[in-house]
Amino acid sequence: MPPRNLNDLPLFSPWPARLLGLEAWTRRTRTRDEIDREFEKEKWGGLLRFGLRPGPPLTLEAADAWAQGADIPILSWESDQLVESTPSVAHGKYRDLVAGVVERYFPATAIAELGAGYGSILIDIARRPAFRGVPMYAAELTESGSLLIDMLAASEGVTITTERCDLTASPITEIDLPVGSLIYTSYAAQYVPRLSQAFVESLIALSPVAVIHIEPCFEHCDPKTLLGLLRRRYIEVNDYNTNLVTILHEQRERGSIDIVEERPAVFGSNPLLAASILVWRPMRGESRIR
Repeated sequence: MPPRNLNDLPLFSPWPARLLGLEAWTRRTRTRDEIDREFEKEKWGGLLRFGLRPGPPLTLEAADAWAQGADIPILSWESDQLVESTPSVAHGKYRDLVAGVVERYFPATAIAELGAGYGSILIDIARRPAFRGVPMYAAELTESGSLLIDMLAASEGVTITTERCDLTASPITEIDLPVGSLIYTSYAAQYVPRLSQAFVESLIALSPVAVIHIEPCFEHCDPKTLLGLLRRRYIEVNDYNTNLVTILHEQRERGSIDIVEERPAVFGSNPLLAASILVWRPMRGESRIR
């Protein structure tokens, strides 16, 4: 479909009117109770109940369809432009994007996703021929998400080791990763409004070959453009993260990490929450990698 422009966004989303104060909306605060309500009870809890219904085992495709809702027209952000799409098409492109970034930073002893949700991205990676035989690890905050990962991995015939994690804790997870694993987050760090330096230090302690963040980044929202200003305001009113780029740059200045890739606002099924790509490696002496 031909590219759209910013004037088309109100046709597909209520958010421009909300951000301009023209439509009522209650501002959110990302407390632990709010995250528990949204994911443990409603999103992943609801999907788990759907998966446990009588009938055939839950497949990844069925889980994705349930999670995305109606496959209606949306605007997505792709290749620096607004494009008319559908949730299922946009999700497929996003999975290809993540898998492509992960593959660029191989070889690695294992792949680990922190904040894995119900496992949609990691299970898709595990099914791809390029990653066949690579140990897979998923760490997730919610119990319902962890149970869904186990259920879907069994249904799809892939092996994934699951563990719990909390991106605000230190250590982040008790998962026993092999030295030299490739770790990534995907729309997970965004739910911590302000990350501490302990977040990066906990990741360094896991001795990764590289860490990939595919996350919306407040600092990458250009304040000199209308779209950038809308993105900043959207992140603020939803209490999403505002300092991931800042803490990584601070760690680089300390000599703890090397940022090897930084690409702002690459893709988003929601154009107001487009994900950037940030990739970094621990500097020698900061991890157990030999």
